Amino acid sequence: MKLAIVGCGDVGYWVARLARLNRKIKVVACVDPDYERARRVARVAAAGQVFRELSEPFGSEQAEHPDAVYLGVPHHLHLPLIRQCRRAGAAVLCEKPLAHTIDDAREIVELSRDGGPVGVNYQYRYDHGCYSLIRACANGELGGIRYIRCNIPWHRESAYFGNGGWHARLAQAGGGTLITQGSHFLDIALICSGGDPVSASGRGWQQVFGETEVEDLFVGHVETSTGVVIEITSSMVSTPEQRATIEVYGSSGTGIYGTGGRHNVRFRGVRSRSRKHPVRFFHALGRSIEGFRRWVDIGQPYECPAAAALPVMDAVNLLYRSARNEGMSQRATLAANAPPPRR
Repeated sequence: MKLAIVGCGDVGYWVARLARLNRKIKVVACVDPDYERARRVARVAAAGQVFRELSEPFGSEQAEHPDAVYLGVPHHLHLPLIRQCRRAGAAVLCEKPLAHTIDDAREIVELSRDGGPVGVNYQYRYDHGCYSLIRACANGELGGIRYIRCNIPWHRESAYFGNGGWHARLAQAGGGTLITQGSHFLDIALICSGGDPVSASGRGWQQVFGETEVEDLFVGHVETSTGVVIEITSSMVSTPEQRATIEVYGSSGTGIYGTGGRHNVRFRGVRSRSRKHPVRFFHALGRSIEGFRRWVDIGQPYECPAAAALPVMDAVNLLYRSARNEGMSQRATLAANAPPPRR
């Protein structure tokens, strides 16, 4: 698969490194408005072509045209750049979240129904521990799921907002820690619940980064169509940073996942086993990239096509709506006339 990396920031750099280690992927171009940054990532990826605009690798007769594009760009650019990729006939692996607004997210899902694949890099779906937790829930090994707790005690320095100014702007990022960090784990929790979000209450704070337009701490609850309540605390102000956890409480037992380490899932009260995701690679991001490659090249289903990323966007949207309506005292409910979430 010939891949173009569009957006050569931190995640784009790691995608370049891991893609280069995959013998079935060739990175043919790196694209970034900052030409020097694109050149640095191109060296890592062994890509011979460097551009400032996405249109260039598709429009040049001399360029080696990509089959697929990885988008590691500000959230508000997801929809317009996916439109460009669709016109060029290229498959897309878009960095999470699906978009910065629920309306853009729904339009991307509609675009994805015609033509080549559009996937969203919720890479924790390819994490062995998360995969074990999901399979245990799907197989009924924990009994009926009663409630789930997600805790993301992460830390960011001021450079996180200074070096990538868009992170600080609501109109470009769509939010702060909830949409950017917390949605990874809320996505896994929703899968474990077996349902879609129907209502939510939450509140965000600017504990440290008061000069931004987005929250650095968010606490909320989401109720799903299966009656499961999900509690989430997402932070970028925890000192020191600690591992994120997902705790799933069932009628027969409990499953606890934590980031980091080889044995990062434990089960209590039941006999369940750790499993490995069937896509083989040494890192979850590498497995996500390889899973996408298999989808493009041989049609093997990818864990997170665009439509599967819509439920977590609905949940994030409900939580932010509640927070805008004075926080925990207000509950946001999915409108009766809203398009239903699709997996």
